[in-house]
Amino acid sequence: MLTESTINQSGSRNDAMIAQVDDDQHSTVTQSSNDNVASVEQGDFTLALTDESYGNMSSINQGGEGFHSASVSQKGIENSSTLDQAGTTNLATIAQSGDFNTVSLIQSGETNTADLSQDGEDLDMDLTHLGNGNDLVLAQTGQLLSLTVNQASNNNSLNLSQGGSGNSVSVSQ
Repeated sequence: MLTESTINQSGSRNDAMIAQVDDDQHSTVTQSSNDNVASVEQGDFTLALTDESYGNMSSINQGGEGFHSASVSQKGIENSSTLDQAGTTNLATIAQSGDFNTVSLIQSGETNTADLSQDGEDLDMDLTHLGNGNDLVLAQTGQLLSLTVNQASNNNSLNLSQGGSGNSVSVSQ
C-alpha cells in the first residue's frame, strides 16, 4: 500500500513536518499565508508490527493572515482529520487513537484554540470557529459518539468530555 505526503507552501516563514509509519497513510499540508507551523504524525511503530495502524488521512490548510499552529497525531486504523485555518493566530491540536474516527475543524476567526482528543471506534467531531477568542477542549472515549460545536460569536469557552456508546452532543455558542 502506498503512503503519501504532500507539503505546499506559498507564504513565507512557514514550517511543516510530516512523519508517517505503516501502510496507506496520506497527509497534505497547505500553507498559503505567513508564519504558520504544522505537524502531522500518523501511525505507530508498535501497532504497525501487528498491522493495526494504517489508512489514516490528514489535511491541514493554513491561509488567511497567518500565524496559525496545527498539530495532528493519529494512531490506529482509518482515522481522518480535516483542519482549515483562516483568519489569524488560530491554534489546533488533534489527537486520535483507535479506529474509524473523524475530526473536521474550521477556524476562520482570530485567536481561537482547539484541543481535541478521541480514543475509541467510530467517533466523530464536526467543529466550527467563526468568531474570535473562542476556546474548545473536547474529549471523546468510547464508540459511536458524535459531537458538533459551532462557535459563531466571540470569547466562548467549552470544555466537554463524552464517553460511553451511542451518545451525541450538539452545542452552539
